[in-house]
Amino acid sequence: MSKARRYNQGKRRWRNIPMYLLEPVITVGEYGEKKYATENDSGTLNYLKGLPVTDTLDSIKRHLTDFESPHKPDNDIESGLNHILHVAWNCIALYETLQRHPELDDRYKLPITQSEEMQDEAAVINELARKELLRRYNEE
Repeated sequence: MSKARRYNQGKRRWRNIPMYLLEPVITVGEYGEKKYATENDSGTLNYLKGLPVTDTLDSIKRHLTDFESPHKPDNDIESGLNHILHVAWNCIALYETLQRHPELDDRYKLPITQSEEMQDEAAVINELARKELLRRYNEE
């Protein structure tokens, strides 16, 4: 019996994100639904409204700092969920804000100027890194 055909070249490889790892991150989102619900708003999809980028960055840094601290538990006292899950959720929400609400990006940014020489050097470094990663991947 021959094997069935499937033409998956160029299609998204969802296997690279194990769903069981995302499930607890979703729990953080569900916690936020309840926490931020109001009388007139269920809190569902609250993150889609967007927040200033620096507010979300502050939350990410607080949870990361609490996780790193030898004096604090790994789980957030308020939600009971691991701080790293809060970091992951906030990173997802932050990316959403950057995509849908670029006007909320309130980070202080200096204009980026690179000489052609620096751009060429970066391209060489990126190519070397890419080749090394391919070499390691092919060895496995």
